[in-house]
Amino acid sequence: MTYLKGDDRIIVCSNYQFVDTEFYQENVWNIARLTHELMPSRAAWLTGMTIIYDYAHHLYFRDGSKYWPSDIGKIFPDPQNRWFSDFLKADETGEAPLSYTKYYERLRMIELYCRLRHIKELPASEHWEGAA
Repeated sequence: MTYLKGDDRIIVCSNYQFVDTEFYQENVWNIARLTHELMPSRAAWLTGMTIIYDYAHHLYFRDGSKYWPSDIGKIFPDPQNRWFSDFLKADETGEAPLSYTKYYERLRMIELYCRLRHIKELPASEHWEGAA
């Protein structure tokens, strides 16, 4: 946790943000597709997401309420993470998701994992506030 001090906060996405199709596409779906290119498999996401627990004491919603990460095995019950293949599918343009999921906790954990995974690639100021 290179940049965090004891009282630093990482802001996690709220459900209302996932309903906004532009936000969903730019801040979750596109980033997940780029990150997936670096992953050896769908199942690797489940192992990788455990990094979220390392930051649990720093995770808050924008309104200041504490966010405690869910159990990855409960949110993603399939150990092969086959759901992820459908999530990553693009529409006929290739520029937008084929469909939009309402599994908000999955989306929250995907977005957060992508941000935390790239923690060393961006200055701290660009990570901790999350997407607006």
